[in-house]
Amino acid sequence: MIVLCGVGPPQSIFELKSAYLRLAGSHWPPRQSIWKLIWRLAVPQRVRLFLWLAFQQRLMTNATRYCRNLATSPTCPLCRSMPETVLHTLRDCAEVRHLWSQVLPETVKRSFFASFYGSASATLAPVPASLPASAAIWKPLEQGWICLNVDGAVSLQFGVGAIGGLARNSLGEWLVGFSKTLGHSDALRAELWAIYDGLKLAWDCGFRRLLVQSDCR
Repeated sequence: MIVLCGVGPPQSIFELKSAYLRLAGSHWPPRQSIWKLIWRLAVPQRVRLFLWLAFQQRLMTNATRYCRNLATSPTCPLCRSMPETVLHTLRDCAEVRHLWSQVLPETVKRSFFASFYGSASATLAPVPASLPASAAIWKPLEQGWICLNVDGAVSLQFGVGAIGGLARNSLGEWLVGFSKTLGHSDALRAELWAIYDGLKLAWDCGFRRLLVQSDCR
């Protein structure tokens, strides 16, 4: 038997709702219109429960399993390019995005892909603000030279690294580019892998007179 004392005034009728509110106290989340919308939808109960879990960031994605040491990688198993967060699973994955593009009206596509609810995406380490101003200005190279710009970034939340780069000719015109997910990494390794993969791509493309630019220090 469970006895709850002081749930309501004397002689009042016991209600489970009042007991829960009393026990929850200040931890009770603020009411939002989205919750009423979800629970009033004319859909099966399992669909309402799924939507509620999604908005609460409670779906057991790879990113969640990785944080709980239940998975070796937070990467999405479909696109293998980004951490599988709730927002990525339901909207931003390339496979899912293609499906949404087929069923959504053109009038709402832009707002749908631009908006988000909550904080479901990983945060990447910011680019240092202390770079000299000259680093952001393109300087034409001598004829026959190729400029290779590479960069690496690591998710502060999941520790997953990604790299990318591009090659331009002496006029600044794009020639070739690359991007790649590294898995678990750190900032230095990500930058080194970006330089290595960039040099390998440049060599395979036949570029021999090469200037490599990276913000790694």
